[in-house]
Amino acid sequence: CNICGYTQGPMRIAARVSKTWPIRRVVVIFLLCIECFTVSQARKTFLDGISKELVTQTKNELLDLCRAARENEPETLCHGIESHAFQKFSEWVALSVPDHAANLQTEAWKVACKDRKEKQLKEDHKMPEYPPPVCVAVTYLLFPMALAPPPQPEEIDCSKPKDLKPVDTSKYKLHVFTAESNPSSLRHCGLVRTACANGIDVHLIATEFDGPMYIPLRLMKMVEHLRKIPANEIDSTVVVWLDSRDIIIQADETQIISAFLASGSRMVINSEGNCWPLGNFPMNLNMEHEIPGASPDSVDGKHICDRLFPYSVGSSAYTAPTRFANSGAIIGFASAFLDIFRVLDGLPEWFQNDWPGTDQAFFSLAYLTRAYNVTVDVCNDIVLVTLPSGEAYQESTRKDVWDLYAHGPLMSGYNTFYARNAPGTSPFASVWASKETDRVPPVLHNNGYFHRTRLKDVKDEDINPGTEAKIRRDGPCSSNLPSIENVLWGKKLPNARSCNRKLPWVEQCHAIYEKEILPCKLEDEILDLVHDKRASGLGFWIAFSPVQLYNRMSQEQHKDFAKASYAAVQAIGVDKWVGIISMLTERSNSLARLWTVLLCSTVAGLVLLIVAAMGFCSSDSHPCANGAGISNWMAMRIKLLSMRMLHRKKTNV
Repeated sequence: CNICGYTQGPMRIAARVSKTWPIRRVVVIFLLCIECFTVSQARKTFLDGISKELVTQTKNELLDLCRAARENEPETLCHGIESHAFQKFSEWVALSVPDHAANLQTEAWKVACKDRKEKQLKEDHKMPEYPPPVCVAVTYLLFPMALAPPPQPEEIDCSKPKDLKPVDTSKYKLHVFTAESNPSSLRHCGLVRTACANGIDVHLIATEFDGPMYIPLRLMKMVEHLRKIPANEIDSTVVVWLDSRDIIIQADETQIISAFLASGSRMVINSEGNCWPLGNFPMNLNMEHEIPGASPDSVDGKHICDRLFPYSVGSSAYTAPTRFANSGAIIGFASAFLDIFRVLDGLPEWFQNDWPGTDQAFFSLAYLTRAYNVTVDVCNDIVLVTLPSGEAYQESTRKDVWDLYAHGPLMSGYNTFYARNAPGTSPFASVWASKETDRVPPVLHNNGYFHRTRLKDVKDEDINPGTEAKIRRDGPCSSNLPSIENVLWGKKLPNARSCNRKLPWVEQCHAIYEKEILPCKLEDEILDLVHDKRASGLGFWIAFSPVQLYNRMSQEQHKDFAKASYAAVQAIGVDKWVGIISMLTERSNSLARLWTVLLCSTVAGLVLLIVAAMGFCSSDSHPCANGAGISNWMAMRIKLLSMRMLHRKKTNV
């Protein structure tokens, strides 16, 4: 079926091969394609049994309603939900998903719309955060899918080793491109430098804006660019679409093409742990309530996210599953992109330029139709996702410092990847590997808030007094992306001579490396940690957790206490350690509490002495190996801190 491609059809394939293949082989291929084509079309969509004429008429009516709703945003977010066309659409969905019939009634839509409109006005959200429901309905009619959950959930076992056999990549060529509307900011330079090092040219589009670009426009810029590829090259061109500002490339052209061909798909979409925007109203079609049989890793019981996307099994303890599509990195044949883009034919330009839910919703819906042989890179085989979920977002607002020191280094957001020494053929000193699979994906996507905002989210009134913390928050190294790129290079320096210097921005991107990236180099001790698969989460947490900005420790004390707390957690478990710390940090003005505090301090000291006696710090690779051991330091420190707790708030410690 991969030969046929789910959208090409048997006649198209037969016509393509008949010029060069014997007629008997053409007949066999034709029959196979008939079978594949029939199987692919046999999936029951929510529009099965409804005439094409009625679907087209309903779509056109909804388009008119969508335009009227958008012309008066945000006051008319809910415009058109009482129309006959929208009611008809909701009925079709309800027939396919009867468990959610109540959510699809007009009154339920009105309630949800009112809530979202109030929130939108309050937060001053603009499109595409809350596209009008009538516009969303159009996209589902363009991408009809099986909304009913499959009899058996789709499971993907990421723990199985991949048998990557050598493939002939000589007949394929790679085309890498990205949208960067403000190239003079040079925020795309990490992508440019790492691509150049691997001999890959990156084509920039949307540069004519020279400033912020409305996000939904990315889709049409992508379409315009890919439609320029000659028709005789679309089946041999492997296209790589990437975000411009949070991507680095770790492999050369041959390795990228090989990894893609090994997938057996016509297109592979980057994955992530957050179901956006299909998990948000109104892209979720108001199907938000829990229903029986939701998967164990339920996303608030939302039907589309919970029931229609695959989930991984046999995964390691390190990471949360990345089940959902992320359009920040997509690789596929040019012909696969163009096949999907055909749904845009005949649509008014205003709708194409303002696609509901942006390009991420567009490709998510294309995947869910199961009609284009598109897969989501659940196991991070091609694109390594550094932030699988939003688990660590709370760190900039949570003030239970002790709890954060215990749990922080264990969070999945800090434990998706680790550094490994690069092979001799690599232009880098190190490469980034997945903790879950131990594989080194060709592309790393430093997605979401992991790379840019958590340090900056700490408010002035919460920040530790002193210039060091403010510099850390507001300086160029508040993002972790410069540090992550710097680990790749090690003591090497990127060289513009290794790439096509005729491309724009190449020289500038290499010229700023020593000024903007080199100062963000991780200190040797942290560098050793991120090269240790077991302790890399500790290294990332010490370097990038916002807790360092609002506690009252110096940077050195923050590092020492993080290592000590991590060692205790490894020895006795996080719950027992948090229990001990909680007893120490309870506020009390009673003198009698002093004896309890001192007793608990002694217990904690004994625990850590046992840790040292067990040889926990004896390994050269372990984080506490560089000191004299944590037991004496920790026992003394906890006694001192616990006595201070009688007079100070615990957040000050």
